[in-house]
Amino acid sequence: MSQPQVNATASDGPPPLALPPNYRDRQTGLMVFGALQILIGVLCLAMVPFMLLGLALAARTGGPAMNVRMMLPSAMVYLIAGGGFIWLGLGSIRARRWGRALSLVVAWSWLVIGVFTLAFTAFLLPRSFAAGAAAAGGQPMPPGVQAMAVAVTLGILAVLFLILPGALVAFYQSRHVKATCEARDPAPRWTDACPLPVLAVCLWLWFGAATMLVMPLSGMSVLPLFGSLVSGFPAGVVFLALALGLAAVGYLILRLRLIGWWIMMVLMALSCASAAVTFARIDVMEFYRAMGYPQQQVDVLQQVGFAKETMMVLSLGVMLPWLLYLLFVRRYFKRVESPAASPPPPCQ
Repeated sequence: MSQPQVNATASDGPPPLALPPNYRDRQTGLMVFGALQILIGVLCLAMVPFMLLGLALAARTGGPAMNVRMMLPSAMVYLIAGGGFIWLGLGSIRARRWGRALSLVVAWSWLVIGVFTLAFTAFLLPRSFAAGAAAAGGQPMPPGVQAMAVAVTLGILAVLFLILPGALVAFYQSRHVKATCEARDPAPRWTDACPLPVLAVCLWLWFGAATMLVMPLSGMSVLPLFGSLVSGFPAGVVFLALALGLAAVGYLILRLRLIGWWIMMVLMALSCASAAVTFARIDVMEFYRAMGYPQQQVDVLQQVGFAKETMMVLSLGVMLPWLLYLLFVRRYFKRVESPAASPPPPCQ
């Protein structure tokens, strides 16, 4: 008996990738960098039990005591980063448009933070060695050993905060990667409706809202408010209101509503004015004591150089670039509010 013939059609396999001329398929690279992001996410999640282990070891060796609740903000950052990198890695492996867009935003943010982290560490590390020796009552570290320790530390940070995010930026910025994702994921995604520089603002606002939600639970909810330090239940209420406000402003900015940009500018001006007035009247160390830091850690911070002038310079070094960036993204916002558009398609 003759066997039935099976006609080979296009449905037997995936359709050929319709890339524009002079573009190369980067599916393999998307899988490799997606796996790299998943690995980074797993390492971030692993930092949470390592933090608890370090806390237990410090307690057994007579180190400075720290309440477990004070670790909640740091743990929240690692949990968000870990889950986010795993999610982005899966999106990259599947060549999703949103995976490439969000990976690029996160990589640029990571790289910018890395530049400030290296500059801050290079400024602070020599003082930390001197303060640590003074607190232990020992001799200061020899200059050669200290220089080697600084170089090794900065080298490790350069790998973590410059080389890794720089590689992610270089890959996901490629026009070939963008064309590959658009060809393999032809349906419009919610990230397509928002320019990437504006999308970065949204992600940072939502990240700030998530961290503010955990501040009351950590017992560190202390708010500088125009000359005084508000703590306890009133500060928790303010943090909750700020979290909801930042989430709402992030949505307005995602929709390119000009009112969202103006609200962000007003909030930034108020926060800067409140901090300036407060720390002009109150010692910065009182702020750390109100947050529940042990006196031993407060003394170390004071010896390292966390004085009022230093904190003002560091705050200006963070707020000024953020202000300039907000002014840069102003061009993307609509001057006249348009009718409500249909909700963006979900990411799949």
